Amino acid sequence: MGDTLVSIPALKLIKSENEKSSITLLSNEPVDGGLKAAPMYDILKNSGIIDFHIEYSNSKSKISIIKKIRKLKPDLVYYLMPSRSIYQSFRDYIFFILCGIYRVKGIFYNIYSINKNRLNNNKSEANRLINSIGFNNIQLSKELFSLNLNMKDRINSKLLINKYNIGSNFIAISIGTKFDVNDWGQPNWLCLIELLSDIAYKYNLVTIGSNIEYDRSQELLEKWGSKNGANLCGLTSPRESASILELASLFIGHDSGPLHLASSVGIEAIGIFSSRNNPGIWFPYGNENNVLYTNIECQGCRLDECSKLNKICIKSIKPIDVAIMIKKRLKI
Repeated sequence: MGDTLVSIPALKLIKSENEKSSITLLSNEPVDGGLKAAPMYDILKNSGIIDFHIEYSNSKSKISIIKKIRKLKPDLVYYLMPSRSIYQSFRDYIFFILCGIYRVKGIFYNIYSINKNRLNNNKSEANRLINSIGFNNIQLSKELFSLNLNMKDRINSKLLINKYNIGSNFIAISIGTKFDVNDWGQPNWLCLIELLSDIAYKYNLVTIGSNIEYDRSQELLEKWGSKNGANLCGLTSPRESASILELASLFIGHDSGPLHLASSVGIEAIGIFSSRNNPGIWFPYGNENNVLYTNIECQGCRLDECSKLNKICIKSIKPIDVAIMIKKRLKI
């Protein structure tokens, strides 16, 4: 989900540059089957940012995908991909040629040699994406990150808020993350909740995320005690989650999609980061000063798991440090 959310500024700029054209999104289905990562189209549907969608996976016939694309007769492809080797870039370019498309903006911007140099600076991923397709003089803004939520997105959210008596003062938390190296750990979360129950007792607690995070989130709510709270893991779509988050007083989460979702609706969001990526690249727009990050010799390792050092980077962030930041942001 985070990948999708940081690409929204690029997608909006593409839309504005092609006002009279229809925009078809070509994206892969989540590699985990949607257990943690939400399908890109579920995040963007009804937003007006894209018009149509084609989803592909390794299990689907490439011929059938090529046929679908050729039938559309697109004039241009905007290539919004992460780091790519020269081989991968040429392979993808050949794929688009087979689809009948010869104009592919940004396809050779992301080759490995360029991205290797990028690791030495703190350019955000959102900035890199808009630069890769030629928008070099555009400044990021809150409006560019907006999901364009509408009444349809908010209906179910309002029902859930009323059902669980969440009220208007609540803190939202998400403990989900795609990579184990970004997981702060349940003991740290439980310790933080214990600290919060003393300093933020006037607030309700709401947890959001996927089905597989329900049990861990429920443990946090039980630690919260008799105070009002709601475990909404698995109960809301990404856009419904966003419409709940825009009413929250504060969000706390890992370097993951819900953190960027909270930032997209303009609320204060505190991010607990591992040092998997260099600082700045994945910091949420507008909440860069709310990130807890450890500068460490091996930062930028890009590991999914850290067995050698046992996640020393993220585990060096103490619950009391997070609690102090929360207290400052809530002004309590």
